[in-house]
Amino acid sequence: MHVIIVGGGLTGLTTALSLEKLGISYHVYERFPYLAEVGAGIWLAPNAQRVLDWIGIGDEVRSAGKMIAEVSIANRHMQSIRPSIDGTFHTDSSQLVAIHRARLQEILYNHVPDSKKSLGNTFQQFREGAESIRVRFANQEVEGTHLVGADGLLSKVREQLFPDRPLRYSGQTCWRGVAQMTLPEPWTDAAMEAWGYRKRFGFTPIAANEVYWFAVQDSIAGESDPPGEVIGFLRQKFADFGEPVHQLLQATPGSKIFRGDLYDLKRLETWHKGSVCLLGDAGHATTPNMGQGAAQGMEDAYHFSNALKMESNPEQAYANFEKIRRKKVDYIVDNSWRMGKLAHHPLGQPLLKTILRITPASVLSKQMQNVYSIDN
Repeated sequence: MHVIIVGGGLTGLTTALSLEKLGISYHVYERFPYLAEVGAGIWLAPNAQRVLDWIGIGDEVRSAGKMIAEVSIANRHMQSIRPSIDGTFHTDSSQLVAIHRARLQEILYNHVPDSKKSLGNTFQQFREGAESIRVRFANQEVEGTHLVGADGLLSKVREQLFPDRPLRYSGQTCWRGVAQMTLPEPWTDAAMEAWGYRKRFGFTPIAANEVYWFAVQDSIAGESDPPGEVIGFLRQKFADFGEPVHQLLQATPGSKIFRGDLYDLKRLETWHKGSVCLLGDAGHATTPNMGQGAAQGMEDAYHFSNALKMESNPEQAYANFEKIRRKKVDYIVDNSWRMGKLAHHPLGQPLLKTILRITPASVLSKQMQNVYSIDN
């Protein structure tokens, strides 16, 4: 058995390390010629951390990030809708960890043996044979028994496997950045998301002097910012939001702010066919409203590798894997989409706020424990 992994992002690298742990042969191919400082910050929920602990690098990741003591939803004046919902997000003494995405990717990449990873390999196509599968990259062709498409939202592997599977636009765009500053009290160790009219602004520390922030607003797909004016542009859009919103914007270089429309993937009937299986965003991309995109890719890696350990036949192993994962993934994708829509709806947002205020912490905690388990 030899697994070819297309995509050296968080899902692909976690899959590589999961196969490494179980002694399954693999090689991971990434199209970029070097590891760039991509993205901004990321939350690692307890389920993602459990996968990293199982691999053996959880402590290293936590030490490179920032433990979050409180998670709150607030209004645009930074007044919390309920004092704290951190207990909802922490189970078995495991807290959320906030970390720069590039820092996390580097840790994962460094743990993959050099002989089992290759940069600068752009996927072109795969071709299945009777007992093997050949994958052609721009600069070489390789052969294996299994192919994993872990190449993200715009997956080229998915494009060949299931042509004409459209993405679904949320109607919202998102700006992300990292401010070089320390959050003042009471947000020093907190993650906050503030809701305004058809827009949101969130932030969380990811290191002693770094704060990841994101800003979401309703938008037509494909719109762009005024050249060289992104800070002023955002300050105007979020003028009615309280501090530290404007402090964060002012402390972020305009060249380090990334804008992207928010999409998910319309539900695929299956994630696999023949010797090919899609993992993470390639198979079930979600909007970021539940903070579970990367975590679900990591859970895929855990269950996929264990499915291969139990069954070498690709189609049977993939079917077993999907049977374990489908219900939870559908729940995450559907609820994340619904939350994003309601949070920007004039009637939906008050409804969500009311639910947050009146729902007992024990009920919210039980719901999140189901999300944060990796064994269901």
